[in-house]
Amino acid sequence: MARKGFAHANYRFPDCSSTCVINGRFDIVAELDDKTYAVMDFKTGNSNDAKSAMYARQLHAYAIALERPAPNALELSPVSKMGLLYFAPDQCGRPDASRQVLAGPMTWIEIARDDARFMDFLQGVIRLLDGPLPPPDRENCDWCKYRDRTAGFVTEQSGTTSQPKTAMLPTCPQCQAPMRRRTGKRGEFWGCSNFPNCRGTREI
Repeated sequence: MARKGFAHANYRFPDCSSTCVINGRFDIVAELDDKTYAVMDFKTGNSNDAKSAMYARQLHAYAIALERPAPNALELSPVSKMGLLYFAPDQCGRPDASRQVLAGPMTWIEIARDDARFMDFLQGVIRLLDGPLPPPDRENCDWCKYRDRTAGFVTEQSGTTSQPKTAMLPTCPQCQAPMRRRTGKRGEFWGCSNFPNCRGTREI
């Protein structure tokens, strides 16, 4: 039996003031013959170790949230397997006017579970967010580079040189996308950049 749905959990670490919330839609969870569960994620493209290591955190988040959910959230326990199913299409066909078919190899990558390492990672993120935040290091910090790519920092042109301006944009409370300043009937507010697909807002 396979299921799709949402995983949701709340955590508070002893030495952190902020609460950590895990909330997301998993691709699929399968019930195995031994009555345990397997959390799986589907990916399009070729597999590699770097991608699998990054997606491993996503699978850990789903597994932990399903086993220790927030009140009234979906509970599926225990999770005994986690893995990534890569599909790398290399052929495209059109058998008739109403159908298009992609074909290619599929690769299963099983992810070893390490809850302690994942929770250490979460705790480190919460400590960082509790502040004070360190100055950005765009040369050596992967998180700063990611923030740049997702519009966390805005670069403005000043004269003949490009000077970085740390204009921090809030993220959407519903989908975590960057937000844009908008004007409505009641004045200015932050609106999700994914509008109209997402209608998340924040007050300015």
